[in-house]
Amino acid sequence: MNTPANIQRGYLRKHETALYMGISRRTLSNLMAAGKIPYMRLTGRLVLFRVAALDKALEKFQIGGEVVQ
Repeated sequence: MNTPANIQRGYLRKHETALYMGISRRTLSNLMAAGKIPYMRLTGRLVLFRVAALDKALEKFQIGGEVVQ
């Protein structure tokens, strides 16, 4: 579940990350496979994403304007 406590902790699971980014799980898997977003695979099935690293990686996709900090 995507709750403020999870975000404050700084790490999200795969389904929470898809919700956070506003994308489907399949798109998230494609981004992972392409090496476009950072993640940590703790076990065969457990994948975690650091919120700060996601935000930084997403800045690379911004077109025009200034990056808001």
